[in-house]
Amino acid sequence: MRMRRALGRLAGLLVVVLTVALGQPGPAFADTGAGVPCPMNRKPVADGTFVVSSPFGARSGGFHQGVDMAGDAGTDIYAALDGTVSAAGPASGFGQWIVIDTPTRTGVVSTVYGHMYPDGVLVRTGDPVRTGQHIADIGSNGQSSGPHLHFELWEGGRFNGRAVDPAPLLDEGASSGSSVVELVAATTDCSVGVLTPGLVPPEFVPWLLKAGVMCSGITAPLLAAQLEAENGFRHGPSAPVSSTGARGPAQFMPATWTTWGKDYDGSGPPPDVNSIADAVMAQGALMCENHRSSADAISTGRVVGDPVALALAAYNAGFGAVLEAGGMPFGGEYTTQTQPYVKKILERAKAFAAAPWATGTTPPPPTEAPQPDVGDRIVEVARTLEGTSWVWGGGNIDGPTRGGIDSPGLTRHAVAQATDGKVVLPRSTQEQWEIGDPIPVNELDPGDLVFSGWNEFDIPTHVGIAVGGGKMVHASTDSGVTVSNFDPESEGRRVT
Repeated sequence: MRMRRALGRLAGLLVVVLTVALGQPGPAFADTGAGVPCPMNRKPVADGTFVVSSPFGARSGGFHQGVDMAGDAGTDIYAALDGTVSAAGPASGFGQWIVIDTPTRTGVVSTVYGHMYPDGVLVRTGDPVRTGQHIADIGSNGQSSGPHLHFELWEGGRFNGRAVDPAPLLDEGASSGSSVVELVAATTDCSVGVLTPGLVPPEFVPWLLKAGVMCSGITAPLLAAQLEAENGFRHGPSAPVSSTGARGPAQFMPATWTTWGKDYDGSGPPPDVNSIADAVMAQGALMCENHRSSADAISTGRVVGDPVALALAAYNAGFGAVLEAGGMPFGGEYTTQTQPYVKKILERAKAFAAAPWATGTTPPPPTEAPQPDVGDRIVEVARTLEGTSWVWGGGNIDGPTRGGIDSPGLTRHAVAQATDGKVVLPRSTQEQWEIGDPIPVNELDPGDLVFSGWNEFDIPTHVGIAVGGGKMVHASTDSGVTVSNFDPESEGRRVT
C-alpha cells in the first residue's frame, strides 16, 4: 500500500466544485415555459452592493468556513435557496445568525448568514422561506471588523454536515456538475410544482408507515412533512436541541414526552426521545389525539376549521391555543410561527404523498443489506453507458448530465442505481477515496472501486469500477465510458 501524506487527505476533503448560475435578487420563481413555477437560485446579496473581503479556506492559522461579503450596514440579505429556518438568533462569534435548511433527494443543504444585529434578523426559527426573500440586513455584530455578511454552505446540514466553498454561488460563469449542485438542483420537481418528494431517510420509512395508520386523518406523508419541519429528520444523541428544550426528531418538550413517550421498539425502557421508533410513534399518537380533539370541537361548534390543520396547530402551540382562538390560533407568534408551520407542512405533505415509499403497504426493514450480486449489478449499470462522452463534472445519481459523465459521476451513478439508493457516494474522486475499505488490487471483486492518477499530494484523480480480470469500466477523458486495464499504480476500495 502506498504511503498517504496527511496533507493529501486534508486537501482531498476540501476539493468540492460547486456551480450554479445565479442572478440578482428578484422573483422567487421563473417561468419554465410550461407554466410550472420553479425556484431560481439567487445571490445572498445583490450585485453591486458587496465585495468579497475574505474567501473560504485557510486564514490566520485557522480555517474560514465561509465567504465574507463586505457591504454597507443595512444592505438587504436574501435567501439563496428555498428552505426552512432551522436557527435564527444569537450564535457564538456570529453575533446573530440565520441557518436555512434545504431538503434534497440525497440530504440536507444548509445556507448560513451571519453577523447581523438583532433588529436585522427578519425571520424566525421554523419559518418557510423562498429564494430571493429578504431575510436580514448586513451588520457588524459578533467577531467582525466591519459591516459584512458571512455566508456559509453546508452539505449534509449545518449541524451534522461539512462546510464547502460557496464561492461559485457568487460566480455566474461557473459550470455545473458537483455534488452540492445536484443537491440544490434536486430541491425542485417542476412536474408537481413543489419541493422534490420522497426525501425520507430509509430508516424512518417503516415507522412512518406504521404511525400513519394509527387513526384516520393523520397519514404517513403528513407525519413525514412534520418531521422535516421539526428537526429535518435529525435523530440520535447528536440531534440538535431547540432553544426551548424540544428534543429528538419530533421535537418533544420534556413534559410532553413524559406523557406520550413509549418504548415502541423494545430497546428500552425508558423510551428514547432521540430514537426514530419511539419518537415517530409518539408523534403519531399525539397527532391522532389532536385530530380527535379538533374533530370533536368542530362537531360541537367550539371551533371552526380543518381538523388536520388544527391538529398541526395544536402540536405546535397546544390544543388550548386552538380552543381559545376558536380555530386556527392568530396574533403574535401564532401568526408568525404557528400559521406558517401549518401551511408549510400541509404543502410538503402533498410532495411526500407522491413519493414511492408512501404508497407501500408493508414496511421494509429499517436497514436492508445490498443483495449478494450487487457488485455485478454495479458493473452492469456502468456498462450500459459505454460510449457515453466524458464531460468534466458530468453525471449524477440518475445518469449523465450536460451530454456526458466523468469518472466519479459514473461510479456514483452506478453504485446508487445498483443499491436502489441505499449507497450514495460523494461527488468527487477525492471524496470517494476517503470512504469504504481498502482492498488489494489482486483481491478486487466486480463492483469495487479502482483509483489511480495520483497527484503531488498522493490523492487519486481518477476512479473506475472493477469488472474482473484486471480490467475496469471508467469514464476516460479520451474515450468516454470504456473498459480498460488497471493502471499499474491502481489501488482499490470496497464501498458496498
